[in-house]
Amino acid sequence: PENLRRPEDLPSYWVAAGRYLDATDDGTRVLELPGADFTSYRWGTTVDPVTPGLTDRPIVARELVPMGSAAAANLLKALDGRFQADIAEPAMVAPTARLMRAGQILLRSDLRYEHYDTPRPRDLWRFLATTPGLGPVTEFGAPTANVAAAPAPMLDERELSSDPSPLDPFPVSVIAVPATRPIVTTQRTAAPVIVAGDGEGLVDSAAAGLIDGNELIRYSASLSDRDLASALAEHAALILTDTNRRRAERWGSIRFTSGY
Repeated sequence: PENLRRPEDLPSYWVAAGRYLDATDDGTRVLELPGADFTSYRWGTTVDPVTPGLTDRPIVARELVPMGSAAAANLLKALDGRFQADIAEPAMVAPTARLMRAGQILLRSDLRYEHYDTPRPRDLWRFLATTPGLGPVTEFGAPTANVAAAPAPMLDERELSSDPSPLDPFPVSVIAVPATRPIVTTQRTAAPVIVAGDGEGLVDSAAAGLIDGNELIRYSASLSDRDLASALAEHAALILTDTNRRRAERWGSIRFTSGY
């Protein structure tokens, strides 16, 4: 069907972005934003994202089916979910990316955002390009207006309330995350940060400036009484949140997936 077709050759800017990621490999991951149920670009639908086929770098990307550990999927959902709901805070981005050992953020602004109601490309590009704590931005392609295709003009409250003055984004942008440690690294056990909560609590802690993403962080729920006593003896810092609630996780979308 027409909505699942794509050209045989990928856009040249995607190929160039993949080569750039390989050339700047520093042992860290690449965090791809925003997440989407399935991947549908303005130039065609691939169902799966093209990024893992264009670079040898490890990729962090949110899709409908989580792959990886429960804790990793939970943290990724907590971060990406705020972009999806348009409640992201600038201070949360760099520390959370460093927690994921993501030294670069790849922003794909050429998605058919109306397909799965993902963040508006122009708004997300402006947000990330001006977020404090992120490094230089390297862009690929030419600035292009990403307009929803008929019969879905997407004239909803988000579209009507957005600022029409900013410039159109580049189709793909790579944003550096300074001071990110390599994926394989070691940490001192002294002065750990003990968090009562889950990924939502970590993102909240980053937004509040309580963590920078390079600490030794442990969840209190995974600690025995002996482990907790040992951490306190090593001058642990304690962060108490109201996250890690007992609630159901729904399937079928990446938006509004928390149940009762």
